[in-house]
Amino acid sequence: MDFLSGDLLGLRTTDGLYRFLVGHTWNWPIWLGHHPFTDTIDEKQATEVWKAWLEKAAP
Repeated sequence: MDFLSGDLLGLRTTDGLYRFLVGHTWNWPIWLGHHPFTDTIDEKQATEVWKAWLEKAAP
């Protein structure tokens, strides 16, 4: 974990940064984001990995 506040959880791994933001303070939805540490990312594959993880995390 590299950042934690009431609205944001930030995780740092060997391959990137991951952000989970609860936007209720500003009347926004929940936001998820990732910042890969590589220039050679396959966006389609990354999207599929995110979808699979989200389906497991929030069925």
